[in-house]
Amino acid sequence: MDKVRTLTLDDFNQTIDEAKVTEINIMSSDKIKLNQTLIVIETNKTTVELGSPSDGVVSKIHVNVGDSITQNTDLCSIETYNILEDVIEIANKNSESIETDLVIVGAGPAGYTAAFRAADLGIKTVLIDKYPELGGTCLNSGCIPSKFLLHIVSGVHNAQHLSDYGVKYDEPYVDLRKMMQAKDNVINTLNMGLKSLKTKRNIKFIQGKAKFLDVNTLSINTGEHNQKVKFSKAIIATGSVPRKIPTLDIEDSRIKYSEQALNIQYIPERMLVVGGGVIGLELASVYHGLGSKVSIIEASDTILGMFDNDMVDPLLTKYENCFESVLTNTVIDNVNVSSSILTVKLKQKSSYITEKYDSILVATGRVPNTHGLNLDAIHLNTDEFGFISVSRNYETSIDNIYAIGDVIGNPMLAHKGSYEGRIVAEVCAGARHGDDSNEPLLPFVVYTEPEIAWVGMTEKQKNDDIEVVKTSWSANGRALTQDSSYGLTKLLVNKHSGVIVGGGMVGPNVGEMLTELTLLIQRKITVQELAAIIHPHPTISETIGMCAEIYLKEAIEVINTV
Repeated sequence: MDKVRTLTLDDFNQTIDEAKVTEINIMSSDKIKLNQTLIVIETNKTTVELGSPSDGVVSKIHVNVGDSITQNTDLCSIETYNILEDVIEIANKNSESIETDLVIVGAGPAGYTAAFRAADLGIKTVLIDKYPELGGTCLNSGCIPSKFLLHIVSGVHNAQHLSDYGVKYDEPYVDLRKMMQAKDNVINTLNMGLKSLKTKRNIKFIQGKAKFLDVNTLSINTGEHNQKVKFSKAIIATGSVPRKIPTLDIEDSRIKYSEQALNIQYIPERMLVVGGGVIGLELASVYHGLGSKVSIIEASDTILGMFDNDMVDPLLTKYENCFESVLTNTVIDNVNVSSSILTVKLKQKSSYITEKYDSILVATGRVPNTHGLNLDAIHLNTDEFGFISVSRNYETSIDNIYAIGDVIGNPMLAHKGSYEGRIVAEVCAGARHGDDSNEPLLPFVVYTEPEIAWVGMTEKQKNDDIEVVKTSWSANGRALTQDSSYGLTKLLVNKHSGVIVGGGMVGPNVGEMLTELTLLIQRKITVQELAAIIHPHPTISETIGMCAEIYLKEAIEVINTV
């Protein structure tokens, strides 16, 4: 049966105190598609296109061009249609239970990978997510949109920097509407690809919020009814959500978390980023590149504390030159909110600083997303931080329920979740008995400018059996041609066997070269074997081979020391 929805700003994921209607692109009885622009509104700082939350037909328009609207103003009503075929596969509204071999709660990289692999292995699979699209935070409001925006600001930076070489452009004009539309187009393309893969595998998808009734039954609240799903096995892949801090538990649209920060409605003049981890630094780079004056505070004594200092130093040098401030050992004491400004009192050890900002981005880490799953009712064990405890084969304290991805703890990486999804699907199918290999070798990339990439052991973790060899990019031809002579490549080597046990790089696009280091470590390649590999010239990858040659005292381009 068709359903009429009356839409307000909440339905478009917008939080705006007041705005003016500038365009209406629809008429009553128009057929509309998901994400089609219905209405355009204007605030005092930006223009926002309101895209349709679903396919449907316009039944009524409640506003006119020139109208002032608020958060709760009725904008238009739409009659949704073909939801079963075109948007999501919702369970029938009768009270009968769905029965399946495997149910997966969460459709992010961990969840959909597990579902796709399980279906390929012949398991009848149901996939559940509270959102209508597959991909989770990573695709829809995390990894993919952030990388798109970082690509944009990298282009702006490169164009500005060319003036040093005799090529000068006018100051860039930022069209946020077009930028956000292009970002959404990338997301939609990947969404459609996942939807097609799901459909071709005959995976049943239910949009709704799941909770456990017992160890073999879930109740799914679809918003219209509660649907029971009976299962033999279940996988929890519900991911993580931003950690909130008490001093910033304030309802104000200028205080943003990562997901809101990626839906850019205006460019704040001054922005405070709270948290010097990966998410905070990447988003700080985005807003700085678009024109904001950015400051970063970090509660610990260093940013990106998981990496070696020499990997972070080139990034810090750049940030100290382009950001207003980078303050460590600093926390927020309190925030005073007014209609025009956010006044922030910062505590740095025993001293206090007061600053005024137009926006605050909170990036203080993430916590497991288990709220509402009713885990206590089935006595499923979690650790002291709320992460689900699992065995080597991702089995929880209940033998037919598994957990993967962010919800089981750090590191919270999409590629880690995908790896775990493949393994757990094979465990459920009886195709393997857990992961019999060593701990998975996880590569890390920070997509700042410059990028930082690392895999395996760090220098902070090494013992006396490990030696460090590094080479600057200052003599690398490719680095000099792209003005990245500040870059660095480093290897950690077992001095007894010569086996490479860790490695990293800092510089432009080093994430694209990290797979070589990962393969070297995964296959236990020695520095002697690496030195025998021919790297193409001129490339940055030559610095990887150079490290091996320096270690063996066989380098041509540098003087070998005893």
